[in-house]
Amino acid sequence: MPPRWQPAWRAGGPLLPGEPPPGELARRLSEPDLAFLTARELEAFMAACRRLEDWVRIRAEAARRERAVRTHGRA
Repeated sequence: MPPRWQPAWRAGGPLLPGEPPPGELARRLSEPDLAFLTARELEAFMAACRRLEDWVRIRAEAARRERAVRTHGRA
């Protein structure tokens, strides 16, 4: 069972595996002043950043494969 506490940038609920994060998450991650986060909030913030980073890496790889197909006819 997920914890009841969620920082403001997670208000939309957890991200599902393989589901692109809402653009809102990236926007919300850019807003907090990190100096004012509690240790618990900072850990949650870093976890949210890692999820966003993972999603970006997957999308970038998909774009590289698409470019290879378009330029060389293969992935």
